[in-house]
Amino acid sequence: MPDRQPFPYAVSAKSGKVAYLDKTPQGYVLKVRETSSGKLLSASKPWKAPDLTEQQRSRKDGKLTVPRATPRPPRTT
Repeated sequence: MPDRQPFPYAVSAKSGKVAYLDKTPQGYVLKVRETSSGKLLSASKPWKAPDLTEQQRSRKDGKLTVPRATPRPPRTT
C-alpha cells in the first residue's frame, strides 16, 4: 500500500474483534485482535503486494486507489 495511506480495518461490535493490516518487514499481515484486551487472536502469513502498474507509476497526482475493507455506503442525492 502506498505510504501515507490509511490501512484498511474492520470492527465488529457484536464479536468484540478488530481486523486490520499490519505492515511488517516481511510484508503485510492481516491480524485479528480482541477489542477489550488487545489479545492477538490470529495472524496471516506475510503477503507482499504486487509491483505498481505503469499507469499507477505515471499518475501526476501521486494518488492510488486503495481497496476498501468494508462496502462503500450507497450514495444519496
